[in-house]
Amino acid sequence: MCSPGWTASEYGGGCDKKVCLDEYCSGHGVCAKGECDCAAGWQGLQCEKPVCPGDPPCSGHGLCQSNGNLKATTSKCECTGEWYGEACEQRRCFRDPVSNIECNGRGICQNNICSCHFRWVGPTCSTELCPNKCNSPRGACVEGRYCQCKPGFKGYDCSEQATEQAADENDDEEEEDIEGQVVRDSILSRHDACAFSHTYLRAYETWNRNNRI
Repeated sequence: MCSPGWTASEYGGGCDKKVCLDEYCSGHGVCAKGECDCAAGWQGLQCEKPVCPGDPPCSGHGLCQSNGNLKATTSKCECTGEWYGEACEQRRCFRDPVSNIECNGRGICQNNICSCHFRWVGPTCSTELCPNKCNSPRGACVEGRYCQCKPGFKGYDCSEQATEQAADENDDEEEEDIEGQVVRDSILSRHDACAFSHTYLRAYETWNRNNRI
């Protein structure tokens, strides 16, 4: 009995003739001189393996699938994990867990790195430069990077009121009111004293005239 792939060229002869293991070559080639001549997009001893882009196929990050198209010159890669692309050669960037959009929709993924659009920075393009235009006129954008808030406002986008400063301003107003009241009281006190002195002087002059000898 001959080994697989061999047969006798003559009846009763030795195993001297090479034959295809599958005379139909899996439907993806032609058997010639004992070997399968595979059609484009297929490989293997019996043309049973699809050919996918990439070296190694699918760049080692996916499975090569024939897609059931026997005439296809290449087959399709079914990428695994965070890899994608025709040959599974590109790696995905950060994806928003809700929208499933790479780079938060504010950048382009290039070689697993987010290339952010204008005014967005960070590894996931989630940080805005001069956010909300610094809520102008509460603040101004400095060098196109950060907000410089005007007095009375604070926060990364100048959207919050500076409560401490407001409290200080209220304290100053209260101090001014107290100082003003002290001044007014002082003026009134001096006025009362003058009025008393004037009344006393007139009473003394009247008594002196009445009792003059």
